Amino acid sequence: MHHIRRLTTGCLALLAAGAALATPTPEEGAILEVIDAFFLALHAGDADTLEAVLQPHSRTVLIRPDGEEGAASIAVREGRDTVARMRHQPWAPFRESYWSPKVLQRGRLAVVWLPYVLIREEGGFSHCGIDQFTLTKAGGWRIDFVAFTIEPTREACADLGQPSDDDLLRPTFPEQSK
Repeated sequence: MHHIRRLTTGCLALLAAGAALATPTPEEGAILEVIDAFFLALHAGDADTLEAVLQPHSRTVLIRPDGEEGAASIAVREGRDTVARMRHQPWAPFRESYWSPKVLQRGRLAVVWLPYVLIREEGGFSHCGIDQFTLTKAGGWRIDFVAFTIEPTREACADLGQPSDDDLLRPTFPEQSK
């Protein structure tokens, strides 16, 4: 009986530690709010919000498979170019949702690694992958750098642990809260 009580106490302590890790600190919460605003701006075609969460010098690197096994195509974009494209060209809305973000933060520097899935409004599933954000804080958190993989199969999403419950995804898009 004593061993069962000790085992139960140990299991409860592990569960509590896991729950504590899953709850972001206030600073981590502020970092994730910036990432949420980034995705909501992309969804809505909101160039002003996108510009507000990006540092003026921000860059994006996208990594996609390129035919051959293991080959990749890598492209680099300036954040200001994405903002300009959003302002001056038709913007096709999409929802990019993420789960299980890993936040590393020290002082005014943060790195966030997260799996995501991208759903196009007009055509459903597009792809999934990993997003990696680097943010700095000067007044408030802003995004300096985004790198992401493009993995075009649903199997890749399953490998990334995509939850089946949309309530476990971030951010919450306006049409989801109705």
